Amino acid sequence: MGASAGKRSTGVDTITIDKRLIPFLLQLPARQVWMDYDAEGDVLYLSFAMPQQATDSVVGEDGNVYHYRDERLVGVTILHASTHAQATGK
Repeated sequence: MGASAGKRSTGVDTITIDKRLIPFLLQLPARQVWMDYDAEGDVLYLSFAMPQQATDSVVGEDGNVYHYRDERLVGVTILHASTHAQATGK
């Protein structure tokens, strides 16, 4: 095997995950999370169930929209996502 054995290319030049993010990811209400970012609208969509089939949506004090199927959180819509990233310095 060559020198690159055991290494996998991500297809991205450089990627790092801020380790401070990991505890928050582990607290998400699902083991699988689907994410979509609309750059034109600057909206980040997180889904914790596919399909979401939300029966109710609530705007939180933080301005995020929380989507529920009955009592279960199935998604979050984060408006002005890049603004939030800039506010945290990322």
